[in-house]
This record gives sequence, C-alpha cells and structure tokens, in this order.
Amino acid sequence: MVRFYMTYKEQYNRVMRYYNRIKTRTNDTQKEYEDDLYAFFQNCWHLKDWLKNDPNITVPDQTIEDYANNTFHLKICADLGNRTKHLKLTRKRFDADFNGNSVKAHLPIGVAYASNPPPAGSEDLTGWIEYEYYINVDNNSKLKALDVAEKAIGEWDAFFVTHNINV
Repeated sequence: MVRFYMTYKEQYNRVMRYYNRIKTRTNDTQKEYEDDLYAFFQNCWHLKDWLKNDPNITVPDQTIEDYANNTFHLKICADLGNRTKHLKLTRKRFDADFNGNSVKAHLPIGVAYASNPPPAGSEDLTGWIEYEYYINVDNNSKLKALDVAEKAIGEWDAFFVTHNINV
C-alpha cells in the first residue's frame, strides 16, 4: 500500500526502530550492523526535515534548524549522517567520523565445555556477537556510537517536550 501522507511521527518511529536494532543487535554480520548504524544517524539527523515539512508542526522551521545545528549530539549525527550518505562531508560541525570498533564473541556454554555437556540447569546455550563502534570528534574525543545515539534521541525528546510535540 502506497501512503501519500506521512508525518514526523513515522520518521521518529523509524529512528527508534534503528536505535533498537543497534542497541540489541547480536547475531547479524558486522556489515549489517554498520548498515543499521549508518541508517540510524542518517534518519536521526533528517528527523528535522520531517518536522519542518509536516504541516501539523507549528514550530518555525528556523527554530528547528537552530536547535538541530546547535545541539551537541545532533551535530554529531549531522556529520555522521551526511558523511555516510554522501561519502564526502562538505559542511563540518565537528568533523565527526567513525574511528574503530571492537567485536566481542560470547560463546555458548556448550562450546566452552568442548566435549563435555554444559552444567545442569544452564540456560545459556546460545552465543552472540557484540559490536561496539567509536566516534572521534574534532577535539579528538572518543565517544561510543551507541551512547551518542542514545543522547541524540534524548535531545530530540527534550525538543518535543519544550515545544509540546507528541511522539
């Protein structure tokens, strides 16, 4: 079904779906995780455009732009979202970029016990992979990507409260 009228709420919900995917991701490949990470930052940054273009939002466009362009974690989203969408970052806020990651493999108990069965009553019979990405900003601060994502959502939520916008 093609929908002809969409609202900022749909974009906000999309941001939250990507956030939940990067927060709870355990079994996908590293490249799939990166795809979701990039999509989160792109969609989080462009939520401002959905707010500006939604006819039900009465907050002036410039107020939305000013907030997004002057809020710490949203400015990082701008750099990451635009860099991952366009390859080259032409308008730098922090010159934020991904800088390294770590991968942790959590093995199922059965693997740890090789030829012996796991201990009786053990619930953990599955393993998972955990990815952690880092972001550098221009002052060489190293931030966890998931922390930046969480704080960016918090910044949008604060904007919604200030301007009485329901999500």
